[in-house]
Amino acid sequence: MWALSLDGDVAVTGNKNSVDIGFNDIWDNLNFAGMVEFEARENRLGVFINPLISQLEDDNDLLDLTIDLDIVSFGAFYRLGPWTLDPSVDARGDIVVDLYAGGRCPGHWHGATERF
Repeated sequence: MWALSLDGDVAVTGNKNSVDIGFNDIWDNLNFAGMVEFEARENRLGVFINPLISQLEDDNDLLDLTIDLDIVSFGAFYRLGPWTLDPSVDARGDIVVDLYAGGRCPGHWHGATERF
């Protein structure tokens, strides 16, 4: 299970402020979120890509704020094993370990405000 949080600095027209928004606050303002993983493997080598999209919205007395946040994870892996725990059992008793290397980048971050 993955949970969103925001932590960092934001600047608007030269005014910089810290942002620290926990999962509970995000959950209360979440319009939608989605994540899927695509994986391809040939023998021991494989690649994956994992896009995540979300939209947050907060309406208060001063403004309406909408944030669209997209993150993409990507990488490759190498499968070690399999090691058989019990030779009398079929392949469901095997252990495998995948070594992963990759990265994560924000694909798109967009905020929009409307003043009353």
